[in-house]
Amino acid sequence: MFYKLDSGSIAGQWTDIPFVAGWDCTGPTFQLAKYRKDASGTVHITGFTDINPTTSTTTQVATLPVGFRPGSIKFFVGSVGGNTVSIFDLDSSGVLRLRTTLGVANQAISWDCTYLAEA
Repeated sequence: MFYKLDSGSIAGQWTDIPFVAGWDCTGPTFQLAKYRKDASGTVHITGFTDINPTTSTTTQVATLPVGFRPGSIKFFVGSVGGNTVSIFDLDSSGVLRLRTTLGVANQAISWDCTYLAEA
């Protein structure tokens, strides 16, 4: 079952993450970073993301549309490979930010997180 949302997206349908400059989806060998909302209102983010070598703490990664935002700030962990992890946050305005400094070019971050959409 699919539900029409105000943003023009359809619940259940995977949509590419709307990255800001310096961030993009890795491919074609990795799953592209995408998000969706299921019928219960849970948002799922999954896939891989390339990072810009000049990325630093509190760098904005993307902004998710209304209807896909949490009611309060949420923190997520992304895997960068090996034993390295990165911390991200997503606020109620939909801004997704990197909270750790990677400083390494051509790294891919693996996403796999869920939260309840409240804004």
